[in-house]
Amino acid sequence: MGRMKLIFFLACAFALFGCDGNKTVKSFGPEFDTEREKIGLRPIGLDSVLTNRHEYIFPTWVNPVRQRKGNPRIAHWVSKQLEIRNRVLLSETDTYSSGREYEVPEKGMREEQLIIRYDYVKAKAGENPWWCRIFWGPHQGEFSLQQAESILHEWNISRVR
Repeated sequence: MGRMKLIFFLACAFALFGCDGNKTVKSFGPEFDTEREKIGLRPIGLDSVLTNRHEYIFPTWVNPVRQRKGNPRIAHWVSKQLEIRNRVLLSETDTYSSGREYEVPEKGMREEQLIIRYDYVKAKAGENPWWCRIFWGPHQGEFSLQQAESILHEWNISRVR
């Protein structure tokens, strides 16, 4: 009898959380791109590849060209990661690569990346929702959105496509 209760409990948990999580991820996926574009965010695009399928808190869509070719040495958009809690989209983070690598002490070669994060909670509170940072390059540090867009322009990448 204990085994049947366990099976029933697991089936109910999957039905309640597994399917709902997938539905939530889909509702904030490419189908949400029109809303993203209204607030100046990069769309995911239908050709992007969803990774971390079972992570309903931090689903990530990857640039399909990067997925196929591995790590191209050209400047490009890498991915978009969402943060979802209790079926609410809290933030999304776009990662861009300059295509250049730099030696990082005790870590080896690292690809220079610019991270741009939009925080829906801060936007709703009337605060600055943007956070931008470069990792692994000669210009490491935090930047304003305008500075980040200037860097992307130097890399010949558009922030919104």
